Amino acid sequence: MIIPILVQSENGNGYRAELLPTSAFVGEGATPEDAVKKLRERFQARLDQGEIAYLEIGKTDNPWLKLIGVYKDDPYLEEYKQAIADYRKQVDADPDRL
Repeated sequence: MIIPILVQSENGNGYRAELLPTSAFVGEGATPEDAVKKLRERFQARLDQGEIAYLEIGKTDNPWLKLIGVYKDDPYLEEYKQAIADYRKQVDADPDRL
């Protein structure tokens, strides 16, 4: 899990890192645009004092990512892609044929 955090300088006494819960910033207004504008202003004012960083908690490895590019040099890859495209055309032409 990746969680956004705010990192701020503590007036020369080191740094402070805090989680950014969704309710940390609220904007209210007469219209949706006003509410978003006020939220943006409050968030920007706070961000001007620090920066957004990300904290990784727990296992973040995605096992599917290991498969990216596995078939890039496969001599049948283009033929396979073409077969998929041909099948899609058939299904699009006659969806009830499945």
